[in-house]
Formats: sequence, structure tokens, C-alpha cells
Amino acid sequence: MIRTMQCENQDPANSDLEPDEVVTEQVTLEEVVRRCRSGDRDAVVTLRRVMQEHPDLFSNHGHVAAKVQTEWVRAISGPDLFEREMMLKSTRELRQGLLDEGSGTELERLVVDQVVATHLEQGFHQLIEARCVGKGVDLPKYQVDASQRATRRHEKALSALTTIRTLAPKLASAAEPEPVIEEPTENHEQTTWQVPLEGNRLSAVFDRTTHPVPMN
Repeated sequence: MIRTMQCENQDPANSDLEPDEVVTEQVTLEEVVRRCRSGDRDAVVTLRRVMQEHPDLFSNHGHVAAKVQTEWVRAISGPDLFEREMMLKSTRELRQGLLDEGSGTELERLVVDQVVATHLEQGFHQLIEARCVGKGVDLPKYQVDASQRATRRHEKALSALTTIRTLAPKLASAAEPEPVIEEPTENHEQTTWQVPLEGNRLSAVFDRTTHPVPMN
């Protein structure tokens, strides 16, 4: 997506400008992104303004979990672009399916992304092991250890997701206070009112007694 926008950057080399004047140029969003990637700080200011005006424009960027998942897909598929597209599609469907089964909280989204990432990581190591077995080659020890670590991470992610979904209904019910049901009394004369006493309660007792209070 390429959009044309106003990029307001001050040019200190132009001495004909007043202090409050700025140089305005027509640039595309692609150009702003390119300048930001090359380290242009003025372009970063423009990019921040664009993100404020169009918060949904970069919703798919800056997502760490998505970057991790994409890199695992690339590691598994290699240069085969068809295989990569198919894996990206199945990964999106897996993630969306897990989200649809839950409550949609931000905490659950984080755990779902972790489950998907560890699923791909485990699949990567299992694929290497399968290829070694197919070629009759022993799997190196470091690869065995990496595969076991990936399996443990995936199991922990699944356990965390299961725990969150188990506790979610209980947390929701605990957040809602139970209504207090008061039974009406037929005889209103028997209703007693408790008035909170102000000050010391011993002083209140002495005030009600008819006997003199000892001074020592």
C-alpha cells in the first residue's frame, strides 16, 4: 500500500526561511518507511504522525510473535515459496482457531502466540530428525537437546493456555458480586437500628449509668 502524504521537515540549509516556516514535500508512505529503515530521524517524526492519524495502517507490523512465527515457517519451508505460503496459511488458521475457542483476552492472545511459535519450533526439529532417520544418519546430540527443549517449551505453552482457560470462568464469576436478597419483615416495630457510637465505647457506658464513676 502506497499513500501520498505531506512530509514536513525543516531544512536548516535554506536561509530564506523564517524560523517558524517548514519545507513541505510530497512523499509516499513507501519512501517514509525506506527513510526510517535507513536511520532518518526526520522521517521517524513523520511516521509517528501518520500512525497517530491512521492507527490501523501498521497493525500487522511490529508484532514480535508474528515475526517469530514467520521465521520458523521460513526455516521449515526453505526456498520453496509454495510450501511457505501453504504453511503461512495453515499457521494463520491454527492461530485463529485457538483464538476463537477462547475468551479473547490479551493475556490469552499472548499465550496462543506462544503455543503457535513453539508448535513451529517443535515441528522444525522433528523435521530434521525425520530427514536424518530417512537417510540413516544418527541425529547429532546438540540437535537432540534442541529438540527436547523445543518439546518442553511447547508443553509449557499448552499447559499455560489450558490453565488460563480453566481459570477464566472462575475469575469472571468472582468479579461479579452476588446480589444480596433481603427478606421483608412483616412487623416493622421489631426492626432495630444500630447507630454507630462515636468516641470511646467505655465513655458511652459511663454516660448511661446512674451510679457515680469512681475517680481512682
